[in-house]
Amino acid sequence: MDGRSIQSLITLSPGVQLAPVSGSGGNPGQFSVNGMRSNANYFTVDGVSANFGASAYGGYGGLNDASAGSTPSTDVVGSFANLVSIDDLQEIQIQTSTYAPEFGRSPGAQISMVTRSGENKFHGVLYEYFRNDALDATDWFANYLNTGKAALRYNDFGGVLGGPVMLPKYNGRKYHSFFFFSYEGSRFVLPQPSVASIVPSVAARQNAPTVVSKEILSAFPNPNGADLYTDSSGDSCAPGTSPNCQANGGAFFTSGFSNPSHSYVWSLRLDQNLRDKYTFFVRYNRAISGQASRNAGTGGNASMVNHNDTNTDTLTIGTTQIITSRLINQFTVNGSSQTTLASSTQDNFGGAIPLPSSVLFPSNPCVGVRGGHRYLWVYQGLFADTTQSHQSNFFKKPPDQWRGQSELSVTRSSAEVWPPTIAISPPLALRNHS
Repeated sequence: MDGRSIQSLITLSPGVQLAPVSGSGGNPGQFSVNGMRSNANYFTVDGVSANFGASAYGGYGGLNDASAGSTPSTDVVGSFANLVSIDDLQEIQIQTSTYAPEFGRSPGAQISMVTRSGENKFHGVLYEYFRNDALDATDWFANYLNTGKAALRYNDFGGVLGGPVMLPKYNGRKYHSFFFFSYEGSRFVLPQPSVASIVPSVAARQNAPTVVSKEILSAFPNPNGADLYTDSSGDSCAPGTSPNCQANGGAFFTSGFSNPSHSYVWSLRLDQNLRDKYTFFVRYNRAISGQASRNAGTGGNASMVNHNDTNTDTLTIGTTQIITSRLINQFTVNGSSQTTLASSTQDNFGGAIPLPSSVLFPSNPCVGVRGGHRYLWVYQGLFADTTQSHQSNFFKKPPDQWRGQSELSVTRSSAEVWPPTIAISPPLALRNHS
């Protein structure tokens, strides 16, 4: 399964159209169904809403898709693995039209996920998926720019374990309590195409008028390419072609690098069969994910690293009561929370010297903003396109989700189930054949 995420299953349903997420936060729902907006889909896990995603786009505390609860909670790379790991998933149901009465909060697709529970026997699985640049050819751009092969590392590892809780017999049953534990971790170092950016030239650094300005220019990587020349009108020119063709203080820096990301998800589910007609479960899920990317390219400083971190916590408690053969009641309560942290740091990539705190921190750096604190410093270099910023932004989406619901089902006669569902069954090695 591509990416070990349920997104590839959603695209199998008719009427589904992918909607790539833009850098400004557009199309946060990732896909649209039957022409609906991408923020019109509704996700549930074990019967409760998973549309509690936190997002920093759209401002701090303003009304947007995240604060309105119309986008699903994903990890930092947009995967749903932070809610349910693939090996922790018992069934996924995707409805795109003709919904039953219990659906309808959103007009788009209704995606319902059910997690796995333990069985009468102990079963478990361990797995590891990997990729490595030692198995790949060098990128064409890396060969052309002579930057060398950037690192590629992908490791997806984890396992599941489920079975009975060894307790004394209850109500004549040997096994009446069950557990299911799941863990999945991933580490990804993704190579980026080699790019050329503009940095201060050696002459510009040496001729800086003050100590502070020299420290600012030294915060850029050292140039490894030719100096830039412009004429009186600002157009590029070759040195020596005109008396007006002068060095403008910039030079090229070409580099190749890799951006790392990580994700760690674990969950524990406990099930209790109190009687033949009464069951109870509780499930806790914790997910931590992070990503770092260099601010390379035109107008960027490759020594600046942008960090994004997302943490997700969910706790679900549910019961099922079979009152009669035709009357079933399900009651579920849930508490969910997701926080995001966006920050920027600087390192010594390409020979850059990080700015000292005396330059970064003014006497009054704190500006209060709703949902956290924002610190912003902007410095202007001595030539064109050198404006950079060092910032650390914290954002937490308020409020957290607290939800309780009860669903009473009455069956009057047998009927055909429609529309068809997409179901994931456990591997044969994990099924209970007793």
